[in-house]
Amino acid sequence: MHGDSPGFFYRSRVGRLMLCALSTGLVVVLIMWNFPDPDVRAGAQDQVRPVVNALAINQGWGLFAPNPTRTSARVYAEITFSDGSREVFDFPDGEPFIGVLREFRWRKLERRLRQDKNSALWRPVAQWIEVEVGRADVDVVRVELVREQSRLAEAGSGKPLVWEVERFHTYVPAGTPSVEPVE
Repeated sequence: MHGDSPGFFYRSRVGRLMLCALSTGLVVVLIMWNFPDPDVRAGAQDQVRPVVNALAINQGWGLFAPNPTRTSARVYAEITFSDGSREVFDFPDGEPFIGVLREFRWRKLERRLRQDKNSALWRPVAQWIEVEVGRADVDVVRVELVREQSRLAEAGSGKPLVWEVERFHTYVPAGTPSVEPVE
């Protein structure tokens, strides 16, 4: 038999049956995971979740259809140093190939940060940013998390986005003398 060659699965009857069963099982799992009726889908997803998670195919595409998001938003940090200089910290962007996987996680963090229900994340993230942008010659005296949001204009309308800017969390490192807000 061809058990030691990579062609075993497509050259033998048993191999082809195994591939067919595996493919059929995967199609059934995908159908159950993406079933259109939300009530049926919820029960079906409970059944196939271990397989879906193990294969890392647990993506949801509800973002795009039938109701895509109507807002554009971003989160960044404004850092003030003891010498009065300022810097903006943007979450990293990835390069177009493997970097997109890294960027996805940063976008997920941004999305969570901008929600008030996740306020427990704000201070630890600001502290992490303080360490990331820290310089040997000056101290960080303030990290402000900022969210920008704009309602999207009707497609094809040509209307510009109107951005709302909100400083939603201010972190002042321990031992920092009181500083006035920078306008």
